[in-house]
Amino acid sequence: MKTDGITQSAILWNNGALIEQYEIGMLKKIVVEVPVSWFDNPVDGEKNRAFFANFLIQLSKFNVPLHLIKVPFGADSAARKPEKGALVFSYHSFGKEKNVWHLKEAPVTPLFSIDRYGYSGWAEIADQPRAWQDISDVSDEHAEQVIEKYRQQFKEKRISKYPQPDEQNVDLPAEYIFFPLQVSNDPVSQFSPFNMLDMLKRAAEAARRTGITLLVKRHPFCSSVAVEKTLQQLAEDNPQVRVVNLNVHTLIEHARAVMTVNSGVGIEALIDGAAVYASGKSEWFEAANAITSLEDIDAIFSQAPRHMDSWQKKLIAFLLDSYWVAPADYAAIERKIEQSIAQFDPDYGIDSALSDVSEIFLPIVLDLQGRLEYESRRAKLAIFDFEGLNGNIERLDGMRAEQAAQIAQLRHESEQRIADLEAQVQQKQQEIEQKDSELEQKENEIARMKAGLEQHQAQLISLANDLSNARMESERLHSALNLKDEQMEARMRELRESLTSGKKRKWF
Repeated sequence: MKTDGITQSAILWNNGALIEQYEIGMLKKIVVEVPVSWFDNPVDGEKNRAFFANFLIQLSKFNVPLHLIKVPFGADSAARKPEKGALVFSYHSFGKEKNVWHLKEAPVTPLFSIDRYGYSGWAEIADQPRAWQDISDVSDEHAEQVIEKYRQQFKEKRISKYPQPDEQNVDLPAEYIFFPLQVSNDPVSQFSPFNMLDMLKRAAEAARRTGITLLVKRHPFCSSVAVEKTLQQLAEDNPQVRVVNLNVHTLIEHARAVMTVNSGVGIEALIDGAAVYASGKSEWFEAANAITSLEDIDAIFSQAPRHMDSWQKKLIAFLLDSYWVAPADYAAIERKIEQSIAQFDPDYGIDSALSDVSEIFLPIVLDLQGRLEYESRRAKLAIFDFEGLNGNIERLDGMRAEQAAQIAQLRHESEQRIADLEAQVQQKQQEIEQKDSELEQKENEIARMKAGLEQHQAQLISLANDLSNARMESERLHSALNLKDEQMEARMRELRESLTSGKKRKWF
Protein backbone atom coordinates (compact mmCIF):
# COMPACT_ATOMS: atom_id res chain seq x y z
CA MET A 1 0.00 0.00 0.00
CA LYS A 2 1.30 3.45 -0.93
CA THR A 3 0.32 6.49 1.10
CA ASP A 4 1.08 10.18 0.94
CA GLY A 5 -0.26 11.00 4.41
CA ILE A 6 -3.22 12.98 3.05
CA THR A 7 -5.15 10.83 0.62
CA GLN A 8 -4.50 7.14 0.69
CA SER A 9 -5.65 4.41 -1.63
CA ALA A 10 -5.61 0.67 -1.32
CA ILE A 11 -6.24 -2.20 -3.67
CA LEU A 12 -7.65 -5.49 -2.41
CA TRP A 13 -6.58 -8.65 -4.18
CA ASN A 14 -8.03 -12.15 -4.10
CA ASN A 15 -5.80 -14.83 -5.63
CA GLY A 16 -4.28 -12.29 -7.99
CA ALA A 17 -7.57 -10.71 -9.09
CA LEU A 18 -8.46 -7.09 -8.37
CA ILE A 19 -11.68 -7.06 -6.37
CA GLU A 20 -11.90 -3.53 -4.99
CA GLN A 21 -10.14 -0.19 -4.88
CA TYR A 22 -11.00 2.50 -2.40
CA GLU A 23 -9.96 5.95 -1.25
CA ILE A 24 -9.61 6.74 2.44
CA GLY A 25 -8.97 10.47 2.22
CA MET A 26 -12.28 11.13 4.01
CA LEU A 27 -11.32 8.86 6.94
CA LYS A 28 -10.31 11.38 9.59
CA LYS A 29 -9.55 9.06 12.50
CA ILE A 30 -9.81 5.53 13.84
CA VAL A 31 -11.20 4.97 17.34
CA VAL A 32 -10.09 1.74 19.07
CA GLU A 33 -11.57 0.44 22.30
CA VAL A 34 -8.77 -1.05 24.39
CA PRO A 35 -9.76 -3.88 26.80
CA VAL A 36 -7.40 -2.96 29.63
CA SER A 37 -9.29 -5.21 32.07
CA TRP A 38 -8.69 -8.21 29.81
CA PHE A 39 -4.96 -7.45 29.53
CA ASP A 40 -4.49 -8.23 33.21
CA ASN A 41 -6.57 -11.39 33.11
CA PRO A 42 -4.38 -14.39 33.95
CA VAL A 43 -6.52 -16.64 31.72
CA ASP A 44 -6.39 -14.84 28.38
CA GLY A 45 -4.53 -11.59 29.05
CA GLU A 46 -1.41 -12.61 27.13
CA LYS A 47 -3.21 -13.40 23.87
CA ASN A 48 -5.28 -10.20 24.13
CA ARG A 49 -2.12 -8.13 24.59
CA ALA A 50 -0.44 -9.86 21.63
CA PHE A 51 -3.41 -9.37 19.34
CA PHE A 52 -3.91 -5.70 20.22
CA ALA A 53 -0.24 -4.89 19.84
CA ASN A 54 -0.21 -6.35 16.34
CA PHE A 55 -3.60 -4.87 15.50
CA LEU A 56 -2.44 -1.36 16.40
CA ILE A 57 0.78 -1.87 14.43
CA GLN A 58 -1.21 -2.77 11.33
CA LEU A 59 -3.56 0.19 11.86
CA SER A 60 -0.61 2.57 12.05
CA LYS A 61 0.35 1.69 8.46
CA PHE A 62 -2.69 3.56 7.16
CA ASN A 63 -1.46 6.97 8.42
CA VAL A 64 -4.82 7.77 10.00
CA PRO A 65 -4.84 9.27 13.54
CA LEU A 66 -5.59 6.63 16.20
CA HIS A 67 -7.71 7.42 19.27
CA LEU A 68 -7.61 4.81 22.06
CA ILE A 69 -10.49 4.49 24.54
CA LYS A 70 -10.57 2.20 27.57
CA VAL A 71 -13.52 -0.22 27.51
CA PRO A 72 -14.80 -1.84 30.73
CA PHE A 73 -16.12 -5.35 31.09
CA GLY A 74 -19.83 -5.72 30.35
CA ALA A 75 -20.29 -2.98 27.73
CA ASP A 76 -21.27 -5.53 25.06
CA SER A 77 -24.58 -3.93 24.12
CA ALA A 78 -23.63 -0.27 24.57
CA ALA A 79 -24.56 1.82 21.55
CA ARG A 80 -21.52 2.92 19.59
CA LYS A 81 -22.45 6.11 17.70
CA PRO A 82 -19.47 7.13 15.55
CA GLU A 83 -18.86 10.72 14.60
CA LYS A 84 -18.68 11.58 10.93
CA GLY A 85 -15.32 10.67 9.47
CA ALA A 86 -14.48 8.16 12.22
CA LEU A 87 -14.10 4.38 11.99
CA VAL A 88 -14.63 2.57 15.31
CA PHE A 89 -13.19 -0.78 16.37
CA SER A 90 -15.18 -1.88 19.41
CA TYR A 91 -14.21 -4.71 21.77
CA HIS A 92 -16.40 -7.59 23.02
CA SER A 93 -19.55 -5.98 21.65
CA PHE A 94 -22.28 -6.38 19.07
CA GLY A 95 -24.52 -4.17 16.95
CA LYS A 96 -25.18 -3.18 13.35
CA GLU A 97 -24.14 0.47 13.54
CA LYS A 98 -22.44 1.57 10.33
CA ASN A 99 -18.68 2.34 10.52
CA VAL A 100 -18.39 0.25 13.71
CA TRP A 101 -16.53 -3.09 13.69
CA HIS A 102 -16.25 -5.51 16.58
CA LEU A 103 -13.18 -7.23 18.00
CA LYS A 104 -13.18 -10.27 20.28
CA GLU A 105 -11.31 -13.47 20.97
CA ALA A 106 -12.78 -16.27 18.85
CA PRO A 107 -14.06 -19.50 20.46
CA VAL A 108 -11.02 -21.32 19.08
CA THR A 109 -7.78 -20.23 20.74
CA PRO A 110 -5.71 -18.25 19.81
CA LEU A 111 -7.87 -16.79 17.02
CA PHE A 112 -9.64 -13.40 17.10
CA SER A 113 -12.72 -12.08 15.39
CA ILE A 114 -12.90 -8.77 13.48
CA ASP A 115 -16.58 -8.68 12.60
CA ARG A 116 -19.07 -6.15 11.26
CA TYR A 117 -21.82 -7.13 13.70
CA GLY A 118 -20.28 -8.89 16.68
CA TYR A 119 -19.68 -12.41 17.94
CA SER A 120 -21.52 -15.70 18.41
CA GLY A 121 -25.15 -15.36 17.25
CA TRP A 122 -24.63 -11.66 16.47
CA ALA A 123 -21.75 -12.32 14.05
CA GLU A 124 -22.30 -11.43 10.43
CA ILE A 125 -21.71 -15.01 9.31
CA ALA A 126 -24.29 -16.38 11.78
CA ASP A 127 -27.10 -15.15 9.52
CA GLN A 128 -27.55 -17.32 6.41
CA PRO A 129 -23.99 -18.65 6.13
CA ARG A 130 -25.07 -20.93 3.28
CA ALA A 131 -25.42 -17.81 1.12
CA TRP A 132 -21.68 -17.11 1.50
CA GLN A 133 -20.00 -18.07 -1.76
CA ASP A 134 -16.57 -17.95 -0.09
CA ILE A 135 -17.55 -21.00 1.97
CA SER A 136 -18.67 -23.02 -1.04
CA ASP A 137 -15.46 -22.08 -2.85
CA VAL A 138 -13.34 -23.88 -0.22
CA SER A 139 -12.20 -27.21 -1.65
CA ASP A 140 -12.86 -30.45 0.21
CA GLU A 141 -9.14 -31.11 0.36
CA HIS A 142 -8.33 -27.69 1.83
CA ALA A 143 -11.14 -28.01 4.38
CA GLU A 144 -9.75 -31.35 5.58
CA GLN A 145 -6.23 -29.91 5.79
CA VAL A 146 -7.28 -26.89 7.86
CA ILE A 147 -9.38 -28.93 10.27
CA GLU A 148 -6.64 -31.54 10.62
CA LYS A 149 -4.12 -28.80 11.43
CA TYR A 150 -6.17 -27.62 14.41
CA ARG A 151 -7.08 -31.16 15.41
CA GLN A 152 -3.39 -31.99 15.72
CA GLN A 153 -2.83 -28.85 17.81
CA PHE A 154 -5.57 -29.96 20.17
CA LYS A 155 -4.08 -33.43 20.45
CA GLU A 156 -0.56 -32.19 21.06
CA LYS A 157 -1.22 -29.20 23.33
CA ARG A 158 -4.58 -30.22 24.85
CA ILE A 159 -5.57 -26.55 24.86
CA SER A 160 -8.98 -24.95 24.96
CA LYS A 161 -10.27 -21.40 25.36
CA TYR A 162 -10.01 -21.79 29.15
CA PRO A 163 -7.30 -23.63 31.12
CA GLN A 164 -7.89 -27.36 31.40
CA PRO A 165 -7.05 -29.66 34.32
CA ASP A 166 -4.09 -31.98 34.03
CA GLU A 167 -4.76 -35.32 32.35
CA GLN A 168 -6.00 -37.96 34.76
CA ASN A 169 -6.32 -41.71 34.49
CA VAL A 170 -10.08 -41.94 34.81
CA ASP A 171 -12.19 -44.82 33.55
CA LEU A 172 -14.73 -43.37 31.15
CA PRO A 173 -17.97 -45.18 30.29
CA ALA A 174 -17.99 -47.28 27.14
CA GLU A 175 -20.66 -45.03 25.64
CA TYR A 176 -21.64 -41.54 26.74
CA ILE A 177 -22.93 -38.15 25.67
CA PHE A 178 -20.82 -35.17 26.73
CA PHE A 179 -22.62 -31.96 27.81
CA PRO A 180 -20.29 -28.99 28.57
CA LEU A 181 -22.27 -26.37 30.45
CA GLN A 182 -22.02 -22.59 30.04
CA VAL A 183 -22.24 -19.65 32.42
CA SER A 184 -25.97 -19.30 33.06
CA ASN A 185 -26.08 -15.51 32.59
CA ASP A 186 -23.87 -15.46 29.48
CA PRO A 187 -25.47 -13.04 26.93
CA VAL A 188 -25.09 -15.59 24.11
CA SER A 189 -27.46 -17.98 25.88
CA GLN A 190 -30.33 -15.84 24.59
CA PHE A 191 -29.88 -17.46 21.18
CA SER A 192 -31.17 -20.76 22.56
CA PRO A 193 -34.94 -21.22 22.90
CA PHE A 194 -34.36 -23.50 25.88
CA ASN A 195 -33.19 -23.04 29.44
CA MET A 196 -29.90 -24.88 29.94
CA LEU A 197 -31.17 -26.65 33.05
CA ASP A 198 -34.26 -27.86 31.16
CA MET A 199 -31.94 -29.31 28.52
CA LEU A 200 -29.83 -30.92 31.23
CA LYS A 201 -32.82 -32.51 32.93
CA ARG A 202 -34.19 -33.77 29.61
CA ALA A 203 -30.81 -35.29 28.74
CA ALA A 204 -30.63 -36.95 32.17
CA GLU A 205 -34.00 -38.62 31.60
CA ALA A 206 -32.91 -39.80 28.15
CA ALA A 207 -29.73 -41.23 29.71
CA ARG A 208 -31.75 -43.11 32.32
CA ARG A 209 -34.10 -44.45 29.66
CA THR A 210 -31.42 -45.59 27.18
CA GLY A 211 -28.67 -46.61 29.59
CA ILE A 212 -26.21 -44.27 27.81
CA THR A 213 -24.26 -42.23 30.34
CA LEU A 214 -24.48 -38.43 30.40
CA LEU A 215 -21.14 -36.81 31.32
CA VAL A 216 -21.51 -33.19 32.41
CA LYS A 217 -18.72 -30.66 32.89
CA ARG A 218 -19.47 -27.43 34.71
CA HIS A 219 -18.11 -24.18 33.28
CA PRO A 220 -14.99 -23.10 35.24
CA PHE A 221 -16.47 -19.63 35.87
CA CYS A 222 -19.97 -20.78 36.80
CA SER A 223 -21.17 -19.49 40.19
CA SER A 224 -24.82 -20.51 39.91
CA VAL A 225 -26.26 -22.16 43.00
CA ALA A 226 -29.01 -23.69 40.85
CA VAL A 227 -26.49 -25.39 38.57
CA GLU A 228 -24.56 -26.72 41.56
CA LYS A 229 -27.66 -28.08 43.29
CA THR A 230 -29.13 -29.51 40.09
CA LEU A 231 -25.93 -31.37 39.23
CA GLN A 232 -25.68 -32.68 42.77
CA GLN A 233 -29.28 -33.91 42.72
CA LEU A 234 -29.04 -35.52 39.28
CA ALA A 235 -25.80 -37.31 40.15
CA GLU A 236 -27.35 -38.67 43.35
CA ASP A 237 -30.69 -39.73 41.84
CA ASN A 238 -29.62 -40.90 38.38
CA PRO A 239 -26.82 -43.48 38.01
CA GLN A 240 -26.45 -42.54 34.33
CA VAL A 241 -25.39 -38.96 35.15
CA ARG A 242 -21.81 -38.20 36.09
CA VAL A 243 -20.24 -34.80 36.79
CA VAL A 244 -16.61 -34.70 35.67
CA ASN A 245 -13.76 -32.20 35.52
CA LEU A 246 -11.46 -33.56 32.84
CA ASN A 247 -9.78 -32.02 29.81
CA VAL A 248 -12.52 -31.27 27.28
CA HIS A 249 -10.57 -32.94 24.45
CA THR A 250 -10.37 -36.18 26.40
CA LEU A 251 -14.14 -36.06 26.93
CA ILE A 252 -14.76 -35.17 23.27
CA GLU A 253 -12.52 -37.85 21.77
CA HIS A 254 -14.33 -40.76 23.42
CA ALA A 255 -17.89 -39.37 23.29
CA ARG A 256 -20.71 -40.83 21.22
CA ALA A 257 -21.83 -37.21 20.68
CA VAL A 258 -21.51 -33.74 22.21
CA MET A 259 -24.52 -31.56 23.04
CA THR A 260 -24.33 -27.89 23.94
CA VAL A 261 -26.14 -24.57 23.85
CA ASN A 262 -23.56 -22.62 21.83
CA SER A 263 -20.42 -23.09 23.91
CA GLY A 264 -17.06 -22.77 22.20
CA VAL A 265 -16.47 -26.39 23.18
CA GLY A 266 -18.96 -27.18 20.43
CA ILE A 267 -16.68 -26.03 17.62
CA GLU A 268 -13.70 -27.67 19.32
CA ALA A 269 -15.70 -30.90 19.25
CA LEU A 270 -16.47 -30.43 15.56
CA ILE A 271 -12.75 -29.97 14.87
CA ASP A 272 -12.02 -33.10 16.90
CA GLY A 273 -14.43 -34.99 14.63
CA ALA A 274 -17.34 -35.50 17.04
CA ALA A 275 -21.05 -35.41 16.23
CA VAL A 276 -22.26 -32.13 17.75
CA TYR A 277 -25.78 -30.99 18.62
CA ALA A 278 -26.43 -27.33 19.50
CA SER A 279 -29.48 -25.29 20.45
CA GLY A 280 -28.12 -21.74 20.13
CA LYS A 281 -27.07 -19.75 17.08
CA SER A 282 -23.38 -18.98 16.66
CA GLU A 283 -20.77 -18.61 13.92
CA TRP A 284 -20.50 -22.41 13.65
CA PHE A 285 -24.16 -23.34 14.38
CA GLU A 286 -24.85 -24.48 10.80
CA ALA A 287 -22.02 -27.04 11.09
CA ALA A 288 -23.77 -28.77 14.00
CA ASN A 289 -27.05 -30.65 14.28
CA ALA A 290 -29.72 -28.22 15.42
CA ILE A 291 -31.69 -28.85 18.61
CA THR A 292 -35.02 -27.22 17.77
CA SER A 293 -37.11 -28.97 20.44
CA LEU A 294 -36.51 -30.87 23.67
CA GLU A 295 -37.56 -34.02 21.78
CA ASP A 296 -34.42 -33.61 19.67
CA ILE A 297 -32.40 -34.30 22.84
CA ASP A 298 -34.03 -37.72 23.08
CA ALA A 299 -32.84 -38.46 19.54
CA ILE A 300 -29.22 -37.74 20.51
CA PHE A 301 -29.35 -40.77 22.81
CA SER A 302 -31.52 -43.04 20.64
CA GLN A 303 -30.35 -42.40 17.07
CA ALA A 304 -27.03 -42.88 15.29
CA PRO A 305 -24.72 -39.84 15.59
CA ARG A 306 -24.68 -37.46 12.60
CA HIS A 307 -21.27 -36.03 11.70
CA MET A 308 -20.41 -33.07 9.47
CA ASP A 309 -21.02 -33.24 5.74
CA SER A 310 -18.81 -31.61 3.08
CA TRP A 311 -20.31 -28.11 3.28
CA GLN A 312 -20.24 -28.09 7.08
CA LYS A 313 -16.54 -28.93 7.05
CA LYS A 314 -15.99 -26.07 4.60
CA LEU A 315 -17.75 -23.71 7.01
CA ILE A 316 -15.46 -24.73 9.88
CA ALA A 317 -12.36 -24.44 7.66
CA PHE A 318 -13.47 -21.00 6.44
CA LEU A 319 -13.92 -19.78 10.02
CA LEU A 320 -10.50 -21.07 11.06
CA ASP A 321 -8.59 -20.06 7.95
CA SER A 322 -10.25 -16.84 6.72
CA TYR A 323 -13.03 -15.45 8.89
CA TRP A 324 -11.02 -15.31 12.12
CA VAL A 325 -7.38 -14.19 12.38
CA ALA A 326 -4.41 -15.30 14.43
CA PRO A 327 -2.70 -12.61 16.57
CA ALA A 328 0.58 -13.05 14.68
CA ASP A 329 -0.97 -13.20 11.19
CA TYR A 330 -0.18 -9.61 10.19
CA ALA A 331 -1.41 -10.04 6.60
CA ALA A 332 -4.79 -11.39 7.72
CA ILE A 333 -5.22 -8.55 10.22
CA GLU A 334 -4.33 -6.00 7.54
CA ARG A 335 -6.86 -7.56 5.13
CA LYS A 336 -9.59 -7.22 7.73
CA ILE A 337 -8.66 -3.57 8.29
CA GLU A 338 -8.71 -2.97 4.53
CA GLN A 339 -12.13 -4.59 4.37
CA SER A 340 -13.46 -2.30 7.09
CA ILE A 341 -12.04 0.79 5.35
CA ALA A 342 -13.44 -0.36 2.00
CA GLN A 343 -16.93 -0.40 3.56
CA PHE A 344 -16.43 2.91 5.40
CA ASP A 345 -19.15 5.51 4.74
CA PRO A 346 -17.66 9.02 5.09
CA ASP A 347 -21.10 10.66 5.10
CA TYR A 348 -22.43 8.63 8.05
CA GLY A 349 -22.12 9.54 11.71
CA ILE A 350 -22.67 12.31 14.22
CA ASP A 351 -21.90 15.72 12.73
CA SER A 352 -20.77 17.89 15.62
CA ALA A 353 -19.05 21.26 15.85
CA LEU A 354 -16.95 19.79 18.65
CA SER A 355 -13.85 17.85 17.74
CA ASP A 356 -13.17 14.43 19.23
CA VAL A 357 -16.79 13.91 20.22
CA SER A 358 -16.05 10.16 20.54
CA GLU A 359 -13.62 10.87 23.35
CA ILE A 360 -16.29 12.87 25.18
CA PHE A 361 -19.32 10.61 25.01
CA LEU A 362 -18.12 7.06 24.30
CA PRO A 363 -16.15 6.45 27.54
CA ILE A 364 -19.13 7.64 29.57
CA VAL A 365 -21.58 5.46 27.66
CA LEU A 366 -19.29 2.43 27.95
CA ASP A 367 -18.80 2.94 31.68
CA LEU A 368 -22.52 3.31 32.33
CA GLN A 369 -23.34 0.31 30.16
CA GLY A 370 -20.71 -1.76 31.96
CA ARG A 371 -22.30 -0.92 35.31
CA LEU A 372 -25.77 -1.68 33.95
CA GLU A 373 -24.59 -4.97 32.48
CA TYR A 374 -23.00 -5.97 35.79
CA GLU A 375 -26.29 -5.42 37.62
CA SER A 376 -28.23 -7.06 34.79
CA ARG A 377 -26.09 -10.20 34.94
CA ARG A 378 -26.51 -10.36 38.70
CA ALA A 379 -30.25 -10.13 38.18
CA LYS A 380 -30.21 -12.83 35.49
CA LEU A 381 -28.17 -15.13 37.70
CA ALA A 382 -30.54 -14.53 40.61
CA ILE A 383 -33.57 -15.26 38.45
CA PHE A 384 -31.89 -18.32 36.96
CA ASP A 385 -31.04 -19.66 40.41
CA PHE A 386 -34.50 -18.93 41.73
CA GLU A 387 -36.22 -20.70 38.89
CA GLY A 388 -33.79 -23.59 39.14
CA LEU A 389 -34.29 -23.98 42.88
CA ASN A 390 -38.03 -23.10 42.96
CA GLY A 391 -37.49 -20.32 45.54
CA ASN A 392 -40.35 -18.30 46.99
CA ILE A 393 -41.91 -15.60 44.87
CA GLU A 394 -41.60 -12.86 47.50
CA ARG A 395 -37.83 -13.21 47.52
CA LEU A 396 -37.72 -13.05 43.75
CA ASP A 397 -39.97 -9.98 43.66
CA GLY A 398 -37.74 -8.30 46.23
CA MET A 399 -34.61 -9.11 44.25
CA ARG A 400 -36.24 -7.95 41.04
CA ALA A 401 -37.43 -4.73 42.68
CA GLU A 402 -33.97 -4.10 44.13
CA GLN A 403 -32.27 -4.76 40.82
CA ALA A 404 -34.87 -2.68 38.98
CA ALA A 405 -34.32 0.20 41.40
CA GLN A 406 -30.55 0.00 40.96
CA ILE A 407 -30.89 -0.16 37.18
CA ALA A 408 -33.39 2.74 37.22
CA GLN A 409 -31.00 4.79 39.36
CA LEU A 410 -28.10 4.07 37.02
CA ARG A 411 -30.26 4.86 34.02
CA HIS A 412 -31.36 8.13 35.64
CA GLU A 413 -27.74 9.04 36.39
CA SER A 414 -26.71 8.20 32.84
CA GLU A 415 -29.60 10.19 31.34
CA GLN A 416 -28.76 13.15 33.59
CA ARG A 417 -25.09 12.95 32.69
CA ILE A 418 -25.88 12.73 29.00
CA ALA A 419 -28.32 15.66 29.34
CA ASP A 420 -25.61 17.73 31.03
CA LEU A 421 -23.15 16.87 28.29
CA GLU A 422 -25.71 17.71 25.60
CA ALA A 423 -26.28 21.07 27.31
CA GLN A 424 -22.53 21.70 27.34
CA VAL A 425 -22.32 20.74 23.69
CA GLN A 426 -25.24 23.05 22.87
CA GLN A 427 -23.57 25.91 24.78
CA LYS A 428 -20.31 25.32 22.93
CA GLN A 429 -22.16 25.25 19.63
CA GLN A 430 -23.87 28.56 20.48
CA GLU A 431 -20.50 30.09 21.35
CA ILE A 432 -19.10 28.81 18.08
CA GLU A 433 -22.09 30.23 16.19
CA GLN A 434 -21.58 33.61 17.96
CA LYS A 435 -17.91 33.58 17.01
CA ASP A 436 -18.85 32.67 13.45
CA SER A 437 -21.31 35.60 13.34
CA GLU A 438 -18.70 38.05 14.65
CA LEU A 439 -16.20 36.71 12.18
CA GLU A 440 -18.71 37.13 9.37
CA GLN A 441 -19.30 40.77 10.40
CA LYS A 442 -15.54 41.41 10.42
CA GLU A 443 -15.21 39.81 7.02
CA ASN A 444 -18.06 42.00 5.66
CA GLU A 445 -16.40 45.13 7.11
CA ILE A 446 -13.09 44.16 5.55
CA ALA A 447 -14.86 43.56 2.25
CA ARG A 448 -16.40 47.05 2.37
CA MET A 449 -13.05 48.64 3.20
CA LYS A 450 -11.45 46.70 0.39
CA ALA A 451 -14.14 47.90 -2.03
CA GLY A 452 -13.55 51.54 -0.91
CA LEU A 453 -9.80 51.19 -1.35
CA GLU A 454 -10.32 49.74 -4.80
CA GLN A 455 -12.56 52.73 -5.68
CA HIS A 456 -9.97 55.23 -4.39
CA GLN A 457 -7.28 53.38 -6.28
CA ALA A 458 -9.33 53.67 -9.48
CA GLN A 459 -9.76 57.40 -8.88
CA LEU A 460 -6.02 57.85 -8.30
CA ILE A 461 -5.29 55.97 -11.48
CA SER A 462 -7.74 58.24 -13.37
CA LEU A 463 -6.14 61.36 -11.89
CA ALA A 464 -2.71 60.06 -12.79
CA ASN A 465 -3.87 59.52 -16.35
CA ASP A 466 -5.32 63.06 -16.48
CA LEU A 467 -2.09 64.50 -15.07
CA SER A 468 -0.07 62.57 -17.61
CA ASN A 469 -2.27 63.86 -20.44
CA ALA A 470 -2.01 67.47 -19.10
CA ARG A 471 1.77 67.15 -18.87
CA MET A 472 1.91 65.90 -22.47
CA GLU A 473 -0.32 68.81 -23.61
CA SER A 474 1.84 71.27 -21.68
CA GLU A 475 4.96 69.90 -23.33
CA ARG A 476 3.28 70.20 -26.74
CA LEU A 477 2.28 73.83 -26.08
CA HIS A 478 5.77 74.58 -24.75
CA SER A 479 7.25 73.16 -27.91
CA ALA A 480 4.86 75.24 -30.00
CA LEU A 481 5.80 78.41 -28.09
CA ASN A 482 9.48 77.66 -28.53
CA LEU A 483 8.85 77.28 -32.23
CA LYS A 484 7.00 80.61 -32.35
CA ASP A 485 9.82 82.26 -30.41
CA GLU A 486 12.34 80.91 -32.88
CA GLN A 487 10.21 82.09 -35.80
CA MET A 488 9.82 85.59 -34.26
CA GLU A 489 13.55 85.71 -33.54
CA ALA A 490 14.23 84.88 -37.14
CA ARG A 491 11.79 87.51 -38.36
CA MET A 492 13.37 90.14 -36.12
CA ARG A 493 16.78 89.31 -37.53
CA GLU A 494 15.39 89.70 -41.03
CA LEU A 495 13.83 93.07 -40.12
CA ARG A 496 17.09 94.35 -38.60
CA GLU A 497 19.03 93.27 -41.59
CA SER A 498 16.46 94.94 -43.86
CA LEU A 499 16.59 98.17 -41.94
CA THR A 500 20.38 98.18 -41.88
CA SER A 501 20.53 97.60 -45.59
CA GLY A 502 18.01 100.47 -46.31
CA LYS A 503 20.05 103.08 -44.31
CA LYS A 504 23.21 102.29 -46.17
CA ARG A 505 21.55 102.92 -49.54
CA LYS A 506 20.27 106.39 -48.46
CA TRP A 507 23.75 107.45 -47.25
CA PHE A 508 25.34 106.92 -50.55
